[in-house]
Amino acid sequence: MKPEYTEEIKETVRVLANTRQQLFERALNLAMKGPLEDIDEVFELGDVYDFKLAHLDNTTDINLQKLVDLIKEVEKTADSIVNLNDLDIEKIIKE
Repeated sequence: MKPEYTEEIKETVRVLANTRQQLFERALNLAMKGPLEDIDEVFELGDVYDFKLAHLDNTTDINLQKLVDLIKEVEKTADSIVNLNDLDIEKIIKE
């Protein structure tokens, strides 16, 4: 494989990882104004909590379901590209 092609693959994986993060942030913000509104009220400015996609998995909110499905598809695609090209995703993201 040509080095230029490999670099494009790596950049694609970086874009997918960034897209996944942005979609997750949007989904979490949406959830905090909808299904997770009660939890949002408990947090104070500066509080930190490590939310995972699993926290949004069983929502009945159709908009949130669509975002969660899209996030999973982005993850699946990135993982597939990484596996097909025998790459280390952690290393790619740090580059």
